[in-house]
Amino acid sequence: MRGLLSFLYGVGAYVACLATLLYFIGFSGNLLPEPFHIGYPGFVYGGTIASVVDCHSIWTAIATYCRDNGHDMAEGPPPFAFVTGKLSVNYLKPAVITEAPELRARVIDHGDRRCVVGCRVLQQGVECANAEVVTVRVKAAP
Repeated sequence: MRGLLSFLYGVGAYVACLATLLYFIGFSGNLLPEPFHIGYPGFVYGGTIASVVDCHSIWTAIATYCRDNGHDMAEGPPPFAFVTGKLSVNYLKPAVITEAPELRARVIDHGDRRCVVGCRVLQQGVECANAEVVTVRVKAAP
């Protein structure tokens, strides 16, 4: 997971998300937690789940906005970013450290600057957590 998170937070995110996100509002992905993501022995720390849900939802909002406004992510970073306005996570069942959770995100509502994304975290088809993330479009940092 460490490599995936580093990749997603880096420049490679545009390449990683391009094929999957550009044309789909619903985005899903899998990642395997590493031992340092343990909260209680055997279970994934809730903060790790929240962080991955946040990242996953932000990229879903970015891809949706790019698609709806004709920005080709292959041409480089968009001249805007999305930031988290609100993150609300419901933990339904402990996520075990030995199984890769699947994240499924979709846009629930969006306007000119705001995009609400719903995200589910599943393990073997069982929902462990769900979240609603309010994202806000801002100008890209200089």
